[in-house]
Amino acid sequence: MIFISVSNCDTINSGLQLNVYPNPSSGLFFIRSDLPIQTEIYFSLGQLLQKNNFENGIHLLELSAYSDGVYILRVIYDNQTKIFKLLKQGGE
Repeated sequence: MIFISVSNCDTINSGLQLNVYPNPSSGLFFIRSDLPIQTEIYFSLGQLLQKNNFENGIHLLELSAYSDGVYILRVIYDNQTKIFKLLKQGGE
């Protein structure tokens, strides 16, 4: 079993400008970063669903194909990690 600590913040200010929005969403989340980042999205039980590498800018996180529920977004940058909770609801 995997345990992940979750931050309720949608914006992190620690040398990295990072926004995840909208949250909750029907499946399309945007992530805006001023640094290159790696993202990992996990189902709430710890199963890895997606892994991406992004340059700085605004990027799409697509969860429309997955069931409604809580997902964990792990953002890795500059040898640091930040964790977000994503809520997908109201999907088709």
